[in-house]
Amino acid sequence: MTTWRHWLKEGLLLVSLLFVGSERRLRTLYDAFSHNYFTENSHFLNLGYWKDSPDTLDAACEALANLVGEAGQFESSDIILDAGCGMGDQDLFWVQRFSPRRIIGLNIAPSQIDFAQKQAAERRLEERLEFQVGSATDLPFEPESFDKVVAVESAFHFNTREAFFNEAFRVLRPGGRLVTADLIPLPHAVPQKGEDLGLKRQAVEMVAAISRKVMPTPAENIYARQGYAQKMEEAGFANVRVETIREEVLQPFMHYLARRLHDADIKQRVNPLFRRMCQNMMAKPEEGIAKTIIFDSDYVIATADKPS
Repeated sequence: MTTWRHWLKEGLLLVSLLFVGSERRLRTLYDAFSHNYFTENSHFLNLGYWKDSPDTLDAACEALANLVGEAGQFESSDIILDAGCGMGDQDLFWVQRFSPRRIIGLNIAPSQIDFAQKQAAERRLEERLEFQVGSATDLPFEPESFDKVVAVESAFHFNTREAFFNEAFRVLRPGGRLVTADLIPLPHAVPQKGEDLGLKRQAVEMVAAISRKVMPTPAENIYARQGYAQKMEEAGFANVRVETIREEVLQPFMHYLARRLHDADIKQRVNPLFRRMCQNMMAKPEEGIAKTIIFDSDYVIATADKPS
């Protein structure tokens, strides 16, 4: 059980995140809040894919990992780079489901890398799974090192996503594939240059700005599907596809979260301040961050190939 001292420290860190630089903020956030997840028995950190009405977030997260693997056309001969690998659960799943030759997971949060390494060691998978600290926008790998590059709910953090696309293109072998599962705004939620937002829209933008301060998303990453495809093409990719699955992700996850917040294990494990923030968000789904997630956000699976 997490102690009140630890929760107090996390609460102070949560407030401090508003005042530090974006890269340090993101690293601190993931290091400090790694145990504040809502799965039942796994450590997945994605929103899940709810198309076939899975009973748990664990199952929904596995379904999303499977969808990403199928979109990436993972094969047994592949060497895969997972940029923003979280706690490593998706990589463990891919090894079992698709049996690639090797997966290297990259993350800027040392605590998550440590945890992922322990998971791989416990399963004696160190020869096929490697985890290391590093930046997705400055990949520490030689050109043409990978068959596939993947980013699951991480690319919206990268400063910038465009820089990541360029780096992914560099480290992919000819014929290699990039696949992302990503959160982006719907077209109507992208502010237009010179637009008069009005007071209500300004309030929503203020809430969204605070959200970006806590879960940093660079302003350069705020574009809809068409812009996403364009950025991939500008990086040199071909056969670009950016497809929405928002109906199978966002609202089902929010409905699940509303139920899950009251479970005993969540009350014991999740920081009370963080849990209260989630409860307040769910109480007014038509306002603030909840509205941004449910009504203004898109969730896409994007694939692109490096020309042979």
